[in-house]
Amino acid sequence: AAAAAAAAAAAATHVVPTAAERAQVEQVLEGNLVGIDWDIVAEVFVKSRAAADCRIQWTANDHPRINKGKWTAAEDKLLFRLATQHGTREWDQVAHELGSNRTAMQCLIRYQRSLNRSLVRRRWSKEEDARLLRAVQVH
Repeated sequence: AAAAAAAAAAAATHVVPTAAERAQVEQVLEGNLVGIDWDIVAEVFVKSRAAADCRIQWTANDHPRINKGKWTAAEDKLLFRLATQHGTREWDQVAHELGSNRTAMQCLIRYQRSLNRSLVRRRWSKEEDARLLRAVQVH
């Protein structure tokens, strides 16, 4: 609350926040996301971005709790099972149940690039290219 108040005061007076104020806000941001005023974050700290951009960037990429490590075999196995169970549209739920601090987007990308058995992972043949070209020309 103190960090939010300091940021609000800085925004109201258009004063550049001090290093201590920035540190307070960063500490709050590393914790719970509830109560973060993304408008203040954007107005005071990231003036080149909108509040929604800041929220998305933080929750999808920059939050320190996001697991950015190499995927383990156990994660892959569970991810495959969860994607099969929930379908390929419920990535928030899949990420939550995976329980390894991966984002929904990380789960989607990993599944599609590495685990989805329905995707053909080889180069297009000349015959396939020719059939595609004919189909596009006809339709």
